[in-house]
Amino acid sequence: MSDEDVNFIHLDTVLCSGVDTDVTCRQLLRMGSLSMSRILNIIGGLLLAVVVGFLIAFIAINFMIGCESWDERYWTEYNSCLTLPQLWEGLTR
Repeated sequence: MSDEDVNFIHLDTVLCSGVDTDVTCRQLLRMGSLSMSRILNIIGGLLLAVVVGFLIAFIAINFMIGCESWDERYWTEYNSCLTLPQLWEGLTR
């Protein structure tokens, strides 16, 4: 028995307790449903894609504004960097 089957049986037990019909609850859950591990894989993949997207955007923005050093003493009008606190401040305001 695979992990998906175990997760599905647990979900089936929780959702179908007390259901008594011609078409059983188990059959309804099996028709077109996703197992719990599959749902977690999808959510994890989406979260990873969002994090990687923000990282690429952060790097691209710093590349476009000419970030050469994280030392603020060397920043000029044409050569500076966007820091994570500045990015967070921009997103929350």
